[in-house]
Amino acid sequence: TVLLSVFKDEATVGYYNAPYKLIETLLFIPVTLSAVLFPVVSSFSVFSEKAVSDSYKWALKFLTIIAFPIVVSCTILNKQIILFLLGENYLISSPVFVILIWALLFIFINASAGNIIYNSKYLNTFIYFSVGNTLLNFILNIILIPKYSFMGAGWVTLTTEITGAAINYYFLKKILSEFPDLGEIFVKPLKAILLMGITVLLLKGLIFNIYIFVLVMSASFIFYGWLLIKMKIITDEEMGSIKNIFIPFEVNNEDLKS
Repeated sequence: TVLLSVFKDEATVGYYNAPYKLIETLLFIPVTLSAVLFPVVSSFSVFSEKAVSDSYKWALKFLTIIAFPIVVSCTILNKQIILFLLGENYLISSPVFVILIWALLFIFINASAGNIIYNSKYLNTFIYFSVGNTLLNFILNIILIPKYSFMGAGWVTLTTEITGAAINYYFLKKILSEFPDLGEIFVKPLKAILLMGITVLLLKGLIFNIYIFVLVMSASFIFYGWLLIKMKIITDEEMGSIKNIFIPFEVNNEDLKS
């Protein structure tokens, strides 16, 4: 936003800030789960690496399951969301909203990695990579904003969230003894996501006011939740874990280091 205000006028900054504020309202979800996860990974001297690996796998799966329907539905209904929440004058912001909502997907993916990396022996090395990613963000903004305005800023945000995820992946592979199967985590929910997306797409033409919009979104998410259970993407054990403040397992004696 600061660099955007340097190169462009206030109106342009507003066209970027408005959809970005909508994205910010969803950040409490990964932040909350990350905070719940923190006691499990805050001390490698108390819990075994297997316990931390299991916790990370479950958190990543849960965050992904939440993030995908948000991203897909907001992508399909981007103009309706902008129109109903921001007004007709901000419809020009719809394309950058779509870019930022996909950046949100990687924010969800990255959320549970931080606590593990920060409490590992690789923290000092990780900081250099993190600073490098911030520098990349700065350089790309300087290059793209003058030419592509707020759309350039949106693409930079998405790009550096992706590179941030790649950096986290690199370090987590070093830290975790049992790294989760990303194919299983990301691919398994896709059928449910596809069916939900088709549902939203079919109902899109019925949305003519914010009340119908809320009804369609609610019905689509309920349908998605039903699909997750019906397709056993979420198991009965994991459903029980959700009720237990997002803790996916009980720490057994063998998980505790002597």
